[in-house]
Amino acid sequence: MLEMDLERFVAEHSSATSLGLYGSSDPARGLAALDAAARAVGGIPHPDEPNHSLPNWCTAVMREGVPVFHLDMQDNRDYAGRVARILLDSIAAAGADGRLEPYRWPDPGYEADHRAGIFEGERTNLDGRGLLPGFPDGFPVPDDAEPVLAQRLPDGGEHVAWRRDGAPLADYPQRLRAFGCELGPASAGNHTEALGMARLALWRDGAGGTLSLYREPRWPGHPPTRWYASVVWRPTADRPPETVDGPPGGWPGPPEFDAAAARRLAASLVPAEHADGVAMLLAFGEANGVLEPVMRSVGRGPAALTHLAAHAAPFVRPLADRQRAAIRDVSIVLTANWAVAGTTHHVKPPTVAVDADGFRYEATARGRFLTVLDPAGTEVAETVLSILEPARFLQNLLRDLRAGRRPDPGLLARLLADLDPDRVAAATGACWLIPAAAH
Repeated sequence: MLEMDLERFVAEHSSATSLGLYGSSDPARGLAALDAAARAVGGIPHPDEPNHSLPNWCTAVMREGVPVFHLDMQDNRDYAGRVARILLDSIAAAGADGRLEPYRWPDPGYEADHRAGIFEGERTNLDGRGLLPGFPDGFPVPDDAEPVLAQRLPDGGEHVAWRRDGAPLADYPQRLRAFGCELGPASAGNHTEALGMARLALWRDGAGGTLSLYREPRWPGHPPTRWYASVVWRPTADRPPETVDGPPGGWPGPPEFDAAAARRLAASLVPAEHADGVAMLLAFGEANGVLEPVMRSVGRGPAALTHLAAHAAPFVRPLADRQRAAIRDVSIVLTANWAVAGTTHHVKPPTVAVDADGFRYEATARGRFLTVLDPAGTEVAETVLSILEPARFLQNLLRDLRAGRRPDPGLLARLLADLDPDRVAAATGACWLIPAAAH
């Protein structure tokens, strides 16, 4: 690739760059060149956190005889030119030949579904059986389900997930018992509330792991329709001290995710001092699930703001004045904190003003809205955008929280700094009233 084409490709795939050095007469030399490039890119400091490196992940590996460079630098597209120059210079310095092109991934044997991902691991391909090599011969797969993920886990385990649309895979444990697996109780960890998960221990002839049964993450107004089963298999495993026939009684439970469930999930993921803040973020996510479709429905153009105020009024106007003010106040703090400490979806620092009651608001936005809307419509539009904007730049964090993944404690502390506890409580309660109004 020409340097300008390489820069464009890296910019367009900044969170998932994969480049192969094809046609190299000495693949080992080519791999050494890409490894040197990976180390150089890994040495670039992050623009927001200089003590950390720019990429989340950067490595060079040999895949089926092709040296491959992998990079995830999230949304830092401004560094694409620098990355391209490092790659080309490293290849030239090593005297490696070949063509650096987008890596052509082999057919993995499944169409990946990111909602099945409940473990961190390297995605890989299924074998001819539709499994991974460590699984025993004859291992059963779920009926009426399709494979959607295969991974190698850092501890050496192998993970395969299947999906069925329309109904839980509650019958799959019996298939495994018929194969000779013993099933025992196992903790589902932090995923239980977020994914309606049941997890069982598996054991057979000294090997085994876990079976997880779960559903897609819930979004307000969208009942779950996709259900998953996944197996982690390891060459050695402990035999369960007791056996069970299937998932815990009552699984799957009702798919509701309410304020109490969000609070329990937050308490399971973060220290106590941050639990209220995380519960508030989850509430913002629930309110966003109602308001974002409203925002999309009004379109663009001069009349969009007027339409937004009218269409969102049924969800926002029933809130008390103090609740709307609290939403705007905490949104200002979250946005200001993210502008300084955020790692993705960079935002501009807000223009902060304070009203007569001591609540903060975005002065520039309010002034602009008042040129189009009356005060009541302005308050609706302000409140809606005060929910939508944090949900936009926090989408990765919200996704991880819903999946039961612990957030980075340093980032979380910076994000939640300077929030008033009473206003956090008021904003949390207000956000939960919005999905309630949608039903």
